[in-house]
Amino acid sequence: MKKSELRKIIREEIVRLKKSNNQLSEASKLKLYLQDDKIKNSFKKYGYYLDKKETIKIGGSVLKRVIKKNGRTGGWVEDYKNFDASKGAKVEADAKVYGNAKVFEKASVHGDSKVFGNAMIYGKAEIAADANISGESRIYGNAIIYGNAQIRDSKVFGKAKVYDNAIVYNKSEIFDNAKVHENAKVYGGTKVHDNAAIYGSAKVYGKSHAYGNVKIYGDISIKSKTANSGAMFKFSDPFNS
Repeated sequence: MKKSELRKIIREEIVRLKKSNNQLSEASKLKLYLQDDKIKNSFKKYGYYLDKKETIKIGGSVLKRVIKKNGRTGGWVEDYKNFDASKGAKVEADAKVYGNAKVFEKASVHGDSKVFGNAMIYGKAEIAADANISGESRIYGNAIIYGNAQIRDSKVFGKAKVYDNAIVYNKSEIFDNAKVHENAKVYGGTKVHDNAAIYGSAKVYGKSHAYGNVKIYGDISIKSKTANSGAMFKFSDPFNS
């Protein structure tokens, strides 16, 4: 990627974040961390390098094995720009980071997980097992994504967890201590936070809002609704009528 292209991505991201009242600090972080030269230098400074002889192909991307200073192998990245080791970020095992994706600060990506597109993993976030993070997704804070979970064009932050076969996509947000797991799907600009839990085969979408201690599970579909407090909604609950 040309430096001019990277700068364009950074500028667009900062402008987008500044439009949100609570994302000013995130914009300043991106301005600090997403610099191609800085990331490349962090590889050398902290004893990492890319083994260009050991490569794998995913689509049109050629990934190189990350080699640590002690000779141990790390995960796979397409380029230096994908991984900033300066604050302790890790890409390990068979994890793959490619495209314009970034892993930085103290974030950890391991297992057989994939991070690609324009996704960003930072803070102390952890991506593990076979999780897939893609699109414009942002995973940060102490969020954990694992199992076969998929996050596309969405945010997971705070101490939120998304795991098992859960899918979160289309500009949704999972945060605080919220959990989305089993075969649940959250999409369409939905927000899930506080101690809310979405699981089973539940589908929550259409800018719905789940918070408090609400539990939504079973085979229910909820569209454009608000669920809060200690309520529980399952199967064909009248909440969805």
